[in-house]
Amino acid sequence: MVALYFLAGAIAIIKLNGGKSGDLKKLAWLKYLVYLIIVVSVLSLIIFTVWGFFLLALFIIIGGSVEIISMFGKIKTPLTFIMIFMFYLLISFCFLLFTKIDYQYSVLVYLVVAIFDGMSQVGGQMFGNRKLVPSISPQKTVSGLISGIIFSGITIIILAKILHLNFGLLPFFYLIIVGPAFIGDLLASLLKRKTNIKDFSSVIPGHGGILDRFDSLLMSGALFYVAFKLMEI
Repeated sequence: MVALYFLAGAIAIIKLNGGKSGDLKKLAWLKYLVYLIIVVSVLSLIIFTVWGFFLLALFIIIGGSVEIISMFGKIKTPLTFIMIFMFYLLISFCFLLFTKIDYQYSVLVYLVVAIFDGMSQVGGQMFGNRKLVPSISPQKTVSGLISGIIFSGITIIILAKILHLNFGLLPFFYLIIVGPAFIGDLLASLLKRKTNIKDFSSVIPGHGGILDRFDSLLMSGALFYVAFKLMEI
C-alpha cells in the first residue's frame, strides 16, 4: 500500500516537473526521496523495535524544543513565548506516552497522518487553485485538503482490515487522527507566519525543520493517546 502511494507520488512529480528548471526538479525529487526514507524508517522503528519509536519521539521533541527556543527573539513577548512552549511541552508529553501504546495503533496513526500530509500536498500541487487559509498558510488549497481526506480515508479502511481493528470505531479514529493533524499543521504555519520565517530550521533536506515534518504527527499522536485512554475509563 505504501509502495503504491509513493509510486503515485513519483508519477505526480514527473508530471509537475514539466517546464520547471533543473534546480526545482532536483529539489522535488530530493523532497520525495527524503520523505520515502523517513516513512520507511519510522514504520520500521514502530514494527521491528521495542524502544525505537520512543527514542525517535525523544529526538523529535528535543529537536522541536530547540527550534522553538531559537525563535525566542522573534516572538513579541516573553509571556507569549512561555505559553507557546508550555503548550508544546504538553503535546510532546502526550506524544511520548502515545509511543508506548499497542504498536498497531502507532502504525495506524503514523500512516494515516503520512498519507494525509503527502496526498494533500500532491493534490494541492496538481489541482490546487482555491486557497484554503491564505492568511495562515498560502500553500494550502481546498483540493489539497480534499485529496488528503480521500486518500487517508482509504488508508484507514485498509489498515483496519490488516491490523484487525474494530470497524465500528473507524469514524472516531479517523476524526481524532486527521483533525488534529490538520490543526497541528495550521498552528505550526501560524507560528511561522507570525515570526516571519519559512521553515523552523533546515535540518531535514527538502523539508525544513523537525517541526516542519512532524508537526501533524505530534498533534495527532498526542490527542489519539488522550482519546485512547479516555475510552479505557
